[in-house]
Amino acid sequence: MTWNKKHAGKRAGAERGLGYRVVIVDKTRYYEHRVAFALSTGRDPAGFTVDHACPTKTNAPQHLRIATNQENVMRRHRLGRNNTSGVLGVWWHAGADKWSAQIKFCGKKVHLGLHQDLAGAAEARKQAEAFFFGAFAPTILNEHG
Repeated sequence: MTWNKKHAGKRAGAERGLGYRVVIVDKTRYYEHRVAFALSTGRDPAGFTVDHACPTKTNAPQHLRIATNQENVMRRHRLGRNNTSGVLGVWWHAGADKWSAQIKFCGKKVHLGLHQDLAGAAEARKQAEAFFFGAFAPTILNEHG
């Protein structure tokens, strides 16, 4: 039995942690999503990151897009262990007896105000994410990434 017959119809490559698959083409390793992007668009993603536009790591062409490294890392956020609001950048300000919201952009913290309720603070944060990050607004990851 030849290699081609043995593996025909099977998915190429192997998973290499964090849900990413690696394939080997001409003795060079590539991430599967980079190969999928290049094959579906005809564009070489060299010098850029191929970003998964949705939180899952599906490699369907409609879920892949080119991003700078900065745009890609803007989306990777986890809620801190001590986060009690369930909203990134929103916490209870005991001194003011109100909810506080902030966002970090280009290394600077931007205060988004004090709010009477959690929903108001969360909405302020959501609007700031859309303003500062656009399509690359943060996606909250669960503890498994």
